[in-house]
Amino acid sequence: MREIYVFDSCDGVRLTPLSKCSQVNPQLKQAAEQENLEALEPFIAAGDPDVAFVTVFRQPEAAGGIVAVSAMNEVLFYVIANSSLNLIAAASHFASQVSNIRYGQDIFDNIDDSDE
Repeated sequence: MREIYVFDSCDGVRLTPLSKCSQVNPQLKQAAEQENLEALEPFIAAGDPDVAFVTVFRQPEAAGGIVAVSAMNEVLFYVIANSSLNLIAAASHFASQVSNIRYGQDIFDNIDDSDE
């Protein structure tokens, strides 16, 4: 089973392990625990599948959704957002993170040993 967190943006970004969070949407919790996101709609994808990327899924008939954070084509962890506002905040946060990772990878790939 993957790591699962609950996202809260009340006082900055806060990720709480699912096991320590009492108020979680039961449908989102079940989807993340079973790694079955078929009932959710793909909403946003960002990043590079060969390095790091996020895929955001939203509930079609309710608020909230799940952010799947992946690297090298493997899901690293899921983040549950109970509200639509938190879902957008989580999407923004993690999209920025994978963008920074890709940028760092590009710099690393283009380093050469010459002193020019």
